Amino acid sequence: MPLSGNLRWPIDYDSRFVGQAAIRTLFTESDSGAEPVPAAAYKADSFEDGRRWRVHLNTSLRWSDGEPLRAAHAAAAAEEMATRPFAAATRFLGEEPRGRIQVIDDATVEYHFARPTAFAPALLTLPQFAPTRPGGMSLGAYIPTLRDQDAIRLTRHPHAQDTGGEPEELIFRTYKTHSAALDAYASRELDVTPTIGFTQDQLHRFQEHPRLLNRDISLFGSLEFGHRAVGGLRSSAIVRRTLSSLLDRERLVGPCPGLLSPWRPRGGPAGGSVVRESVLRDALCGNQGNLEIGYADFAPNGDVVTGIVEQLKDSLGVSAVPRPMSFKEYVRTAARGDYDMLYTLTAADFPHPAALLTPWHSGNAAAVRAGLSDACLDGLIDEASACPDPQQQHDLWQRADERWLELMPRIPLVQVQANCAYSERVGGMHLSASGFIDFERLTAQ
Repeated sequence: MPLSGNLRWPIDYDSRFVGQAAIRTLFTESDSGAEPVPAAAYKADSFEDGRRWRVHLNTSLRWSDGEPLRAAHAAAAAEEMATRPFAAATRFLGEEPRGRIQVIDDATVEYHFARPTAFAPALLTLPQFAPTRPGGMSLGAYIPTLRDQDAIRLTRHPHAQDTGGEPEELIFRTYKTHSAALDAYASRELDVTPTIGFTQDQLHRFQEHPRLLNRDISLFGSLEFGHRAVGGLRSSAIVRRTLSSLLDRERLVGPCPGLLSPWRPRGGPAGGSVVRESVLRDALCGNQGNLEIGYADFAPNGDVVTGIVEQLKDSLGVSAVPRPMSFKEYVRTAARGDYDMLYTLTAADFPHPAALLTPWHSGNAAAVRAGLSDACLDGLIDEASACPDPQQQHDLWQRADERWLELMPRIPLVQVQANCAYSERVGGMHLSASGFIDFERLTAQ
């Protein structure tokens, strides 16, 4: 089940996946990966070098009780954001978000960001910025009507805009294992399989399936270093770069075709000097043979960690032990930082390079956890965030990416591929670059 009961504030992939059906965000991710497309809003205008954005709402939309969308509903999101000052979405508004989202008229709302934010339409795809009303009303096409330990049911409400053939209900079911979910699909209990969690053998069974979707998504597997890491892995970028240079990504994904792609930096190979392998070996051996690599125990995470362990042994003669964990244990461990190394999955919160880089700006959550503060990276992120020209912006984000790779607070390894089979009863199936289904386009055959 989703870890968060509040779908506007998802903390895992499943929460965001279900929320796509129940919450209509201001903008939404496009299939092509281009600029976000209208959803609850139909356009946004930039002022003051991207610090202020005026968003024009589609007031023909109706809530599940029939009330039309108004700017006050978009501004109401600030009330909840004010209760979560340390949340990633809130930090873009800065202190006192209530004063930074203002109603201009019934159809127009303005966002005053703490810094120039040229990528605001992408940021406004986040569910935290979505219009909200009290009482459990839904602006999306579906409204939650059931949630228990086995399923979440969403029912199409009578005021949803119809395009023809939409399902009347969406039921998200949970299973103890991925195999059980695939068995349910084979017996026609399910119309859509899970999008992640396939083993290689399971994917092979679907190789010739006529309705199998497969694509790289913005979910990345990386190696992170906790409070128990030794030998400069938490404090020395050069040590981390050395370890990164020794890990063969192609070899890591070799056992997982169709499930993982090797991570490749957007700006070419990661640069920066490295230390001698003997120095790295001594650093890793500082754990006196007790080096653990933790991971959430679902496929294909174990394959990746086994590959890391093998490469550490082959390249450096260093022994490490995989530590599989339940997902909840993994989340707790990651939050506490109580580990040597952890294989983590990191999703881009919104469809833009800023989603992966701004958390590393000094003072933001990822930077604080890693003990990172770098004025050069901060300056590059600020410059890219303020640039309105798309081509220049692309180049500036690439430069910021290259600086991040020099610092390498975590070691990026792989990119996840989503796989999703669906039945002949389903039409309009698309997987976004974030690995989500566009439920607005889904049809029941």
